[in-house]
Amino acid sequence: MTVRQGNQGLATKVDLLVIGSGIAGLFTAARAVALGASVAVVTKGGLQHTNTRWAQGGIAAAIAPTDSAEAHARDTLDAGAGLCDPETVAVLCREGPVRVGDLIAYGVRFDREHGANGSPGAIALALEGAHSAPRVLHARGDATGAEIEAALAAHIRRTATHLHERHLLLDLVTTGRQDEGTHRCHGARILDLGTGIVRTIEASHTVLATGGGGYLFSQTTNPPVATADGVAVAVRAGAVACDLEFFQFHPTALAVAGAPRFLITEATRGDGAWLRNASGDRFMTRYDSRAELAPRDIVARSILTEVSEGRAPGHVWLDLTHLDPERVRTHFPTINRVCARYKIDITRDLIPVAPAAHYMIGGVWTDADGRTSVPGLSAVGECASTGVHGANRLASNSLLEAVVFGERVVASAFGQRIRDTGPSSDGNPALPDIGPDMQVETIDRLFSVDGSERTVPPHLAPGETVLRATRQQLWEHAGIVRTPDGLASAMGAIGSWGRVSRPAPVTRRAVETVNALTVGWLMTRAALARHESRGAHFRADVPESDPAWRRRLGVRLAAPVTLG
Repeated sequence: MTVRQGNQGLATKVDLLVIGSGIAGLFTAARAVALGASVAVVTKGGLQHTNTRWAQGGIAAAIAPTDSAEAHARDTLDAGAGLCDPETVAVLCREGPVRVGDLIAYGVRFDREHGANGSPGAIALALEGAHSAPRVLHARGDATGAEIEAALAAHIRRTATHLHERHLLLDLVTTGRQDEGTHRCHGARILDLGTGIVRTIEASHTVLATGGGGYLFSQTTNPPVATADGVAVAVRAGAVACDLEFFQFHPTALAVAGAPRFLITEATRGDGAWLRNASGDRFMTRYDSRAELAPRDIVARSILTEVSEGRAPGHVWLDLTHLDPERVRTHFPTINRVCARYKIDITRDLIPVAPAAHYMIGGVWTDADGRTSVPGLSAVGECASTGVHGANRLASNSLLEAVVFGERVVASAFGQRIRDTGPSSDGNPALPDIGPDMQVETIDRLFSVDGSERTVPPHLAPGETVLRATRQQLWEHAGIVRTPDGLASAMGAIGSWGRVSRPAPVTRRAVETVNALTVGWLMTRAALARHESRGAHFRADVPESDPAWRRRLGVRLAAPVTLG
């Protein structure tokens, strides 16, 4: 295939089609271009309008001489509450330091300690919750995601990559039958949001790097692009999705009336910030010996308890006032700037914070090479479920996961074949082994009705959209604390809306609504099925973990469907 340097034209056939332009998509594209592959990147916003851009927390890697991949793996497995895949965790922690080196080579400038005579010293490493050692790299203080995104975007714009900005993924192009073993992905249909034209891009290999689904909840740190598009599209194409009951809620989002739920990074607590209730008490010491550095699910539920028991008025406060003011301003410039907008001086004032939806742990099932259950289709980043996070993601492992498995996706799909013999047309020659710890249920259709669901769509308030109502249902009933009745109610409401919602005309909001309904319904369904509490999934009726449920739950459609 002929590709022009810096090509901005429309691709129709490529070796690798990447859907998404966060760290996962751009890193994967960069590695494929380096092997000589023709690559197209599709993104529904601008190249840098992604979740990566907002990632304040850093990237975890065992690069310190006193640290090790084995220690990082132990921390990851502990946080995952028994559901991590040990093989993919070992891959993540072993290969992570090398991938960090790749980011530096692409121009990412991680923060460094002050060396002798004012020269830059070693890379600065921070401690975050549930890590046993300082191993988190940051860039520009609390702007790590923005720094990585800018460096990778600049690199991609210099390469021979087809860029399709403002193009929305509609469906994957598949052929064959699942039951005959001939099912395969050959590319995708995309909607040009500027012209309304639907195009098809053929590809030897397609990679979903569409990010997460935090915008499925009414209270979230995520931008509006995070509507779980990749998971919904993969499910419609017949891929296995799993772990959808596990969604991570960040405990400290800015809680100011009228302000977005801006993330206050966990690194503030790693630096020594405290959480206080209305009486000024540092309450986390009552809930966990690790206090503010306990895993995120514990901190989030503790805050909810303080609120529900009347010790806090809908939120608590994060206290940095006892820390060195200059260090606070230097390490957290973005937080300092945003809080100042709301008349909060973070060196003198307490910051009101409350939990918000943050990270989708579940997603499209993949193996250790990023391959999904559909040949020709891979997934990487937040939309994928590699098994490294288990039931609860360890802080700052997400950016690392994106680059480690982005590299493995490209190596698995191409290796040296691009240079030596040209691209392979039969990638994913064998269906990946899902393994004995995964219980996969095959369902005939989405939004199916059973006795627990209402069949009439619930009434919407005047001016309320289906997407807005879905987000509220998920926040109220599939949030930090869940009950069977609440989950069944949300599943029924979302299922009713899903049965009558069609993306006609085909617009971005209409498609995003169907995708949100799809993943929201599957999420509540999985949360109802898992009759225990584990990691980020907490059921008030069964607050303890059950060894009998130490298995992952997957779901797939019996036959692919499309939006039409």
